[in-house]
Amino acid sequence: MYIIGELRENVIEENTARYTGGGAAGAGIIANNTIVNNAIFGGTWGGAGLYVNSGEGLVATQVVANLVIGNRSTFLSDRGYAIDCHGGGPVRYSCNDLWNNGVDEILNRACYEDTSGMHTLSVDPLFCAGPSNAFFGPYSLAANSPVTLPQSTVCGHLGALPAECNVIAVESISWGRLKTLYRD
Repeated sequence: MYIIGELRENVIEENTARYTGGGAAGAGIIANNTIVNNAIFGGTWGGAGLYVNSGEGLVATQVVANLVIGNRSTFLSDRGYAIDCHGGGPVRYSCNDLWNNGVDEILNRACYEDTSGMHTLSVDPLFCAGPSNAFFGPYSLAANSPVTLPQSTVCGHLGALPAECNVIAVESISWGRLKTLYRD
C-alpha cells in the first residue's frame, strides 16, 4: 500500500513486500497507526514496517505516534529496519515506538531528519493477550501500557487502538499453599 497524503489510526498487520515497505509506504502524515508483524522478502535491510519517501515534489512528511512492532526481513530474521526513509526532503519523526523489529531503528538514507521533540521509544507496548474484544482484536493496549495515558505524558497515546484490558496481578505460591486454598 503506497499512500500520499494521510495515513491515520489504522492497524496494518501481517503484510509482505519485496525489499521495503512491508507494512506500508508513503509520504505525508503517517500518524497513530499500529504497524505490526509485517515482513520484507528478497532483501536484508529496508523498512520491514514502514517505508517513507520524502523528496522533491512530495508533500512534507511526518511520522508521529505510531507503534512499529515485530516487523522483520524473511531473508535474515535479524534484519529489516522498523522504518526506512528515502528521498532528500525533511521528515519529522516524533513519539514512535520501535520495538521487537529486526532492527529497532530508522534507516535514514538521504532524508533530513527533524529531531525536534523526537522522543522515539523502544518499549514493549503491552498489547492485550488474545482478542480483547471482537472489534479491536489483539492489538489494543493494556491500561498500564507505557505508550498510553497516563504513563505516556510526553507523547500521549500512541498507535491506533485504545487501552482495553486491565492487568491482573499474579502471586507466586507453592503447590502446598495452593492445595490448602481449595480444601473442602
